[in-house]
Amino acid sequence: MRARQWIGVVAHVLLGFLFPYVFIGSIILINGFMAPSTPQQKVTGTIIALVYTIVLVIVNWLTLKGLKKRARTTAILIHIASFAGAGLLMFMSLRW
Repeated sequence: MRARQWIGVVAHVLLGFLFPYVFIGSIILINGFMAPSTPQQKVTGTIIALVYTIVLVIVNWLTLKGLKKRARTTAILIHIASFAGAGLLMFMSLRW
């Protein structure tokens, strides 16, 4: 793997560690927790989710750009596995 692909894997691990916080925080801000959320909280939750998604798309675009189809497919699978593994570890650590 090239250096750019390793950067992509590390970025997906970091984004995976952040995923539970972004996911739960956005849901709480958009739907409310103990009381209905205000319009400002709904906008804030939506912006947080959109920025996180945009960063994820940009990381994928920058790290997968210029690869051949087979290499791109392999890199996408590695990125998905690293993201899912980090997210799962963080969700599990939040349970304890």
